[in-house]
Amino acid sequence: MFASVSSRLLQSSGRQRIIEAAIAVLALAALWMLSFTPQWRQLEFKTFDAYTVLAARGSGDTPVVIVAIDEPTFRELGLHWPFPRRTHADLIERFSRDGARVIAFDLIFAESTNAPDDERLANAIRGARNVVLASTREKSQTSVSREWTLVEPIPALRAAGARTGEVGIDPDADFVVRAMPTAEGSFGRVI
Repeated sequence: MFASVSSRLLQSSGRQRIIEAAIAVLALAALWMLSFTPQWRQLEFKTFDAYTVLAARGSGDTPVVIVAIDEPTFRELGLHWPFPRRTHADLIERFSRDGARVIAFDLIFAESTNAPDDERLANAIRGARNVVLASTREKSQTSVSREWTLVEPIPALRAAGARTGEVGIDPDADFVVRAMPTAEGSFGRVI
């Protein structure tokens, strides 16, 4: 009788384990299927954002100065867009004197303006020897074709020693950029 009870307990325990394993497999399958839904993707984005904020190490050791061009800039300088190239040359010369390790412009100088200003900017780039300028890819599409064209700074600026980096980024579905481009010629890698 003791062997009979023991045998039934073992069978019951074995069935219980099989049921638990089946439930675990079903739960994993359900989670896997949920991972393809937009709601899951949003949860994943928000979780990543929260983790990024919590895991941030604070201020870095390398000082970074970002010079932004905004409405107050236009008012203060009394200039309209696009700024004359001599204004950018003045910035390069100032940052170079102040010891900037890299001077990077997230601006595309793709067209010539006037020869004296273009030459002034080229000379400032030549003198600084640490300038990175933006390039980008533009898409042209017709009903039968799609073509990508590389748009780079004018040849005079590249000949003066400016390095170029592609500034294109791919935001996530919620229009937040969560990853830096890692391609060989991307702006962040060139800097």
